[in-house]
Amino acid sequence: MGNSRAHPVFRTSDAVEAWTQALRLTALLEEHDDEVILMADMLTDEDTRRMAAVLPDAEFCYVHPGGTP
Repeated sequence: MGNSRAHPVFRTSDAVEAWTQALRLTALLEEHDDEVILMADMLTDEDTRRMAAVLPDAEFCYVHPGGTP
């Protein structure tokens, strides 16, 4: 258990580009945890399909625009 702080280092509206950058940055680490959590908002059906193609085993949750799961 730890206390960490996240700082955005890359911003894009392209979900696949974001995932590719995350993989590149992770490869630079000497050590990293076995579990990584990625949280992203997919704003369009197309974005969701593209992310599902990149992460076929990922768990996706639908949230209504008002914030209710």
